[in-house]
Amino acid sequence: MFASLKRWAYAVAAPAAALSLVTFALVGCDAKSGGSGGSSGGSGSGSAAGSATAASGKSAPIAPAVTSDAESKAAADAQGVAPQAKQVLEDWYAGLTGAKSFAADTTASFTVLQGGQEVQGEKESYRVAAERPDRFAVKLTSGNAYTIVNDGKQLYQLSHEKKVYTLGEPLKSLEGLAKSLVLSRTHSQQGLSIVADALAGTPLDKILAGYESIAFVGSDDVGGKKQSHLRALTTGVHYDLWFDADKPFALRKLQPNVMEIAGKNGRELPPGIELKLAVTFENVAYDAPVAAELFEIKPPADAAQLENIDDELAMTLVGKPAPQFEAPLLDGGKFKLADHKGKIVVLDFWATWCPPCVAGLPKLVEYADKLKDAGVVLFPININEEPSIIKEFLAAKELKAPIVLEKGQEILGKYKVSPVPQTVIIDREGIVQIVHIGIGELEEIPQQLADLAAGKKPTKNKKPE
Repeated sequence: MFASLKRWAYAVAAPAAALSLVTFALVGCDAKSGGSGGSSGGSGSGSAAGSATAASGKSAPIAPAVTSDAESKAAADAQGVAPQAKQVLEDWYAGLTGAKSFAADTTASFTVLQGGQEVQGEKESYRVAAERPDRFAVKLTSGNAYTIVNDGKQLYQLSHEKKVYTLGEPLKSLEGLAKSLVLSRTHSQQGLSIVADALAGTPLDKILAGYESIAFVGSDDVGGKKQSHLRALTTGVHYDLWFDADKPFALRKLQPNVMEIAGKNGRELPPGIELKLAVTFENVAYDAPVAAELFEIKPPADAAQLENIDDELAMTLVGKPAPQFEAPLLDGGKFKLADHKGKIVVLDFWATWCPPCVAGLPKLVEYADKLKDAGVVLFPININEEPSIIKEFLAAKELKAPIVLEKGQEILGKYKVSPVPQTVIIDREGIVQIVHIGIGELEEIPQQLADLAAGKKPTKNKKPE
């Protein structure tokens, strides 16, 4: 029911010796940082487990989601779904599933506290709407994540951070929401996924079956309105939820215990550091007219279209003329891409500090050598390392290849390199035919090169692993 927190892409840094949280790149190494780290990748679904990577230090104590002794006891004593909690959920479920339309403003707030004081925080806000039978929208209003719209004719996904978008086959009904990963792209996913399940008509008993316990903690007065406070436990993680005590019985707040998630995944946090995530819902409306513009699809003029939203920006190079450049060679002289028109050129962006690069480069040398008589040439492009380091590495690996030296960011920028390794295959006419990111597709390269050498179109790029 609750999607995972795998897409935490925050780089959260507190002052002085406090915590720094990063997520490691799933497909390689960060080309711009000169080491491991960088971007997160992939979307999660169906698990309360999350990920957060902390600086070294002793484990911080795992704090309960709400620290009141009475509330903690109420949760601990619960076995299964408490009757009062089930009534709250039934009221909420009936209101949402019976509505022809739903709209709300939702905000996900992620905070880092040190000694009880907030030292860093980020927010993402969305306008969310659904209209039966098949229209929904999750439109970013602040932050730098995703906008998702299903207008009944096509499914639109926009990454505001990468400035890329996709247009694909639409989900045919709201029932498709329960089977879709699109909502897990937002940091509001913890709240949006339970709403999506209800909108999709997933039976309430099936939703509740995934919980070890759901307790009724009590009634809270929030802004002069009563809210019912529940605490759910699943896979060792507590979730606190607040619903309207009266109609429309809307979900108003959801707060996963991030400290339990971090502890469950073996993440160590320095003493005194606490992480919190809360998802709130405001301006909730059932059966109210939904503004037409919410379902409008308007890609920004500066955004590039991709086949898959998880593809790196470098994939937009495919089918276009390879960006021209000149750069020095390790053994002296200059490399000029234009001089190699008529050949099949393989460019491999790499560095000695990048383990996937080190693993993949010898294979690329082997592949190119086998097809050199067919006009295949390989030029590994090293990223900002000293010549002595590169020569020592090549000698140790007994590799021979004309190494191009990138001194700065010019070539990286032209080829939209983010994680490395990144391998680009250019045909005899100077057109980019293939972009590989990471080494998960290395076994495809020999056939792709052979196809190009034979004058055939190479097999199509798969989504990078």
